[in-house]
Amino acid sequence: TLADKLQVDVVFRKHDYLKRAFPYNLKTWLAKPDPAMILALCNGCRYGYSKLIYELMHEYGCRVYMDGSVNLEKGHYKTQLLSLKPTSKSKMVLYLGGILHLIKNPQWILKPYNAFIFYNDFASFMGKRYRKMLEKKGILYLSPFDKYIKWNEKTITDVLENELDWIKNKQSTSTWRTDCVLAPLKLHFSLNTMDYTDKTVMLSALIRDGQITREEALDRIEKENKSSSELVNEALKTANVSYEEMEKALLKCKK
Repeated sequence: TLADKLQVDVVFRKHDYLKRAFPYNLKTWLAKPDPAMILALCNGCRYGYSKLIYELMHEYGCRVYMDGSVNLEKGHYKTQLLSLKPTSKSKMVLYLGGILHLIKNPQWILKPYNAFIFYNDFASFMGKRYRKMLEKKGILYLSPFDKYIKWNEKTITDVLENELDWIKNKQSTSTWRTDCVLAPLKLHFSLNTMDYTDKTVMLSALIRDGQITREEALDRIEKENKSSSELVNEALKTANVSYEEMEKALLKCKK
């Protein structure tokens, strides 16, 4: 709908990095549940879209790369969990922390293909490899909602639903991150290992930004910070893992 309104073409490209890597990633995580490594369940996704964006921009001769990320939703806590020293901003300390987590569970890199994906995903996401490659080609990188335009949740939601006919996933109580099959599974893991999730962090950011009150956030947490067993099962099936196997593994975190 948006493409039609703007009279632009939409180009679709697919990769199978995540699809191929996820079954092994999930079983590796379940072998030793670790809150810091929940982000590694998505290994392949970040590498895939970063690589494809780079290739598409080169193919079409694009000169501007516009990122839709929002400064309020940056999950700094994820790198803090991974880092050797959470309060440090040193990349070396972060990398050492990542190595320590791999030592604790070397299964992450025992399979050559997954080790390849793990490295490339880390380089694409943490190291911003492809973004740096684009910048070297003189391509302008813009993140409007990060620096130039104030992102207001209510305004954005109103435009999406009322002007662009966007319909959220009916199985979800939230409008945020409902487009990813793995999101409900990661939310479930976060709740079971940390008692908070991406949504908790985002709602906290909205409070600090003055968009909602603490009372509104607490009310939304009750409604939105829940994992749907149906959606969790949907993700598990892609890796041929049963709900019972998952719950048995999560019990390790509660002992």
